[in-house]
Amino acid sequence: IAVADGIREPGDIRNLLRLRDFRVIYLDASRGTRFGRLKNRGENADERELTWESFLEAENHKNELAIDATLELVKDFDAQSSPKLNVISNEGLAEDLERSVEAVLRGLAMQYQFNLAK
Repeated sequence: IAVADGIREPGDIRNLLRLRDFRVIYLDASRGTRFGRLKNRGENADERELTWESFLEAENHKNELAIDATLELVKDFDAQSSPKLNVISNEGLAEDLERSVEAVLRGLAMQYQFNLAK
């Protein structure tokens, strides 16, 4: 089992989709949720003063749009072949996300007959 985090470009995933046992777990959060978390996190000095308009402008940057294109590529592949995509909502608390990820991993563990370590 291998995990690749931060796949953003369609070219990064195109060949992986051809692997029989490859799966994508996509964490999805609305723009509003991402904006709120970014402002609250304040990792960079300008994030606390970030406006909604500036956030939306950054969301339209080519790097962010590449993520959308990558997700569409996976969805197109799903439509033509066996499902590769698991989407998990990341709108709630960290505990909610953890439970959702564990549920997906349990499903994959059953499908591929492996044990999840605690």
